[in-house]
Amino acid sequence: IRRRLREIFGFLSLTLGFCVIVALVTYDSTDPSFNTATVGSVRNVLGLPGAYTADMLLQAFGFTAAVLPVVLCGWGIRWMMGRKLKATIFRMALMPLAWILISGAFSLFSAPPNIPTDSMGGAVGQLILARGGAAARFLPYSLGGPTIALIAGILGFVFLLVTLGFSA
Repeated sequence: IRRRLREIFGFLSLTLGFCVIVALVTYDSTDPSFNTATVGSVRNVLGLPGAYTADMLLQAFGFTAAVLPVVLCGWGIRWMMGRKLKATIFRMALMPLAWILISGAFSLFSAPPNIPTDSMGGAVGQLILARGGAAARFLPYSLGGPTIALIAGILGFVFLLVTLGFSA
């Protein structure tokens, strides 16, 4: 029974991951969302839910919104293959931290004009960049916001690998 439940959770995780990928890939800035009112047709393949989901993820996390479907698909494939994900609760708790730290690094780069945020790291990344620079003033040596963001990105990537199960 446990193996079948794991396979079902894997299928659901993989399906949700693909849905998020489709919503993000078919994002259109003219679709209705929390901050865009329009009477035109929805261009997102997943309709209104896809438009709202993609807009929310892109505003909050920018291009790092792709971390969510990568993790969901990685876990889904692993579970569908019947493989256990050791320390699952720990990995699930670590995923948001990895996502936030990676967003901080991506916030160093400007987003293209059709994305609803100023930086590739979204609002979360901009916050990490700003607060990281402010926190760095209390260190005994001089580190700027970009240095803090790069360190956060490296840490976030390591945490992402652990989240995906690339550890002993």
